[in-house]
Amino acid sequence: MFILYCQTVKINWEFHRGLNKTHQEFSNKFTLSVVDLTHIDEATEEDRFYQIDRWAKIFRATTWEELKTLAEGDEYMAQATQELYECNADELIQQQCRAREEYYQYQRTINKALKDTTEESGLPLKKSYSQRTMNSSP
Repeated sequence: MFILYCQTVKINWEFHRGLNKTHQEFSNKFTLSVVDLTHIDEATEEDRFYQIDRWAKIFRATTWEELKTLAEGDEYMAQATQELYECNADELIQQQCRAREEYYQYQRTINKALKDTTEESGLPLKKSYSQRTMNSSP
């Protein structure tokens, strides 16, 4: 986790693009806002008014139940947590598919190495259970 190194502890920071030496601002049309998730408890009244502390808690949440609780009563937060859930659910399915494919690839590698070894030694090779199931997999 990235922690801002500053003397002042607060939750919300705004940065503007400017010249380093003269501190002249290039444009007021670009602002980078940073929410320090390690200082949620330092939220000011203004931060609470704009619900920056609530949004920060959503990004710090560790369970779906916690997300749902934080999003109750705010349609934008509910929509954002639903999107997070859907994106992560898709990712979990993709991870499972990748893991299964990696397993099959690993089994093929093992079986090929075993086949090569037994052919070199001249011993007969029995089909193992994993070879039989590998041949029937998609």
